Amino acid sequence: MAKEKLKIIKIAYVARPHGIKGEAELGFLDENVLKEGMKILATPYNAKSEIPSEGINLTLNKLKFGHKNIVSFKEVTDRTYLEKLVPFEISVYREDLDEEEFYFFDLPGFDVISEKNELIGEVTKVLDNGAQELLEVKLKSGEIITLPFVENFFPEMDEEKREIVMIMPEYSE
Repeated sequence: MAKEKLKIIKIAYVARPHGIKGEAELGFLDENVLKEGMKILATPYNAKSEIPSEGINLTLNKLKFGHKNIVSFKEVTDRTYLEKLVPFEISVYREDLDEEEFYFFDLPGFDVISEKNELIGEVTKVLDNGAQELLEVKLKSGEIITLPFVENFFPEMDEEKREIVMIMPEYSE
């Protein structure tokens, strides 16, 4: 049975400060849904971070995208304070995202069914190879396969039922 949507989604990470005003370099783990003014949950990446394990709430102040992605937080006003927090991961609350929008990070947990409506597995991960998204599917047999998220393999999807139809690839020797 398909799982519910995640309530908190890990989107990005901060590994190092940028400049002296508390700005930081931002790296993405998933698709970018960040917006200025958004509340996020910052959780420690490892023991170097002074953020408590349950995390702290921060507000995105400014975002700059380019060669380096730079972020600042309303609650962080200088480099010294930021250095105590890094490294940390940034998660967003699902309730703050557009419910009408489809996000790739919602796919893990979808039941994978055949064209005959038979359960054949579950989506476990969405990967990005730079050219396209790939779905990692754990079959009922326990085998894991990774396929491009294209209509030839995944012709239909029902977001409400959290199901996706998969056409099994044909292998030749």
